[in-house]
Order: sequence, then C-alpha cells, then structure tokens
Amino acid sequence: MAATATAGAGQFIYLGAFLSLAMPISLDIIVLCKNNPDELRATLDSIGWDPPEALSLTVLIVDGSHDSSCWEVSLRHSLRNLIRFVSSSKHDVKGIYPSMNLALTLVRSDWCIFMNSGDEFHPLFDMSLFIDAANLFPNSVCIYGRSEIVSHSTYTWIMPSLRIRSIDKWCRYFEPSHQSMFVRSSVATAFPFSEVSAIGADSHWKRNIINS
Repeated sequence: MAATATAGAGQFIYLGAFLSLAMPISLDIIVLCKNNPDELRATLDSIGWDPPEALSLTVLIVDGSHDSSCWEVSLRHSLRNLIRFVSSSKHDVKGIYPSMNLALTLVRSDWCIFMNSGDEFHPLFDMSLFIDAANLFPNSVCIYGRSEIVSHSTYTWIMPSLRIRSIDKWCRYFEPSHQSMFVRSSVATAFPFSEVSAIGADSHWKRNIINS
C-alpha cells in the first residue's frame, strides 16, 4: 500500500513546481499474485491513471496461479497494454521470494517497486511526486514514502524519524514496507532476496538497499 501523507505530498508538490523540465523516468511496478484475481484487480485499479508523459511505465505481473483467473484479469484491464505477464511455473519457480527474485531478473526499467496483489497505491498519491523526487535527487538509489497498513479497521503509519541517525536502528523501528519503496533497478537486482530463510528475507533486502 504505497502511500504518501498529505503533508509529505505537499512538500513534493512544492518542489515539483520547479521541475517542469523533468527527465524521462522508466518504472516497473512488480505485482505478485496467486489465485486471487479480485486482489490483483484492486492493485491494478489503484494504478489505473494515465501515466504522466515523463514516465515510461510497465506493470510486471508474476503469477503463481494454478488457473487462468489472474491472466484473464490482466487481459481485460485498462492497463493491459502496459502489462508484462509472467507465469512463475513456466520458470520452475515456487514461493514468494523465488518469485520476487524472478521478477528482478526481468526488470527492464530504471526503477522498480514491489506490490503484492491486494496492495493499493493511496488515493492521495500522485506518480508525478516520484518523478519529481527522482529528478531532484538523480543519484538516489531509493525513494520512499509512508505506508498505511490496514488490518481489522486499524490504521498504522510507518514513517521515518529524523532523530534516529543509525540506519540499522532506524530499520529496526521504522522500517518502510517494500510497497512504499521505489528502488533503482541496478541496486535492487544487486541484492536478491534470500531463498534459504523466509523469515527476515524482506527486511534484509530493504536494509541492503538503504545501506547502499
């Protein structure tokens, strides 16, 4: 559920006013799904705006389904011309982290972001904010915002704290979710997810990205 809060978005909108000559940015939105077409549709719907002219967008779907339900959603969705659909079974890949690593080998854009099917971009989020940030900080390897985690009608905001100077300590208490992290693809592919231990694989990957 990649998101930016209103206050944070306002800061980037202000900066964006000075970036009228933004350089083109390419982005792969990686979506993982398995036998959950309704959740996949919700994720695609949250992306369902016309991409800004400065953005070359690809939606890379890695599907582990046993049927064609998710494939049919991708065929009928308004984003179908932007979708690359990959069946993990055809690559002899099983499991979420092997599927994420498969996606990393298929990324073609400058930047990428991981979404699980069912995750949604926040309604307040505007992709031009990411474009502006990427152009404002051309040497950055990761651009992230707040994530809103919804569980049993409870809302939790994960946000950075400027008082914490240690990256390791910051990750321990305020680690961003991968759904809110735009990562430069050359860096993301340099740190594949651990397939040996599922526990901590996601956190380890994010810390490698942030520390890089």
